[in-house]
Amino acid sequence: MTIGTVIALGHQVWALTLKGTLYLLWPNLLVRVMRKNLAEGQSHAHKFALVGGFMVIIGALLVWRVSVN
Repeated sequence: MTIGTVIALGHQVWALTLKGTLYLLWPNLLVRVMRKNLAEGQSHAHKFALVGGFMVIIGALLVWRVSVN
């Protein structure tokens, strides 16, 4: 077996791929899962927005760095 096959079989790549596909096809599934696992009145939407904004800045810096060179 190649090393790539060993790595792919050793990690949960397939589970994450399946989970991502489910969330892509049924976006409300994530909301239902989060609602089931969070306590009443607990919301983390602002934290996701904050981290998303930070990642947009990092992505823009990386694109700028690649395009300059």
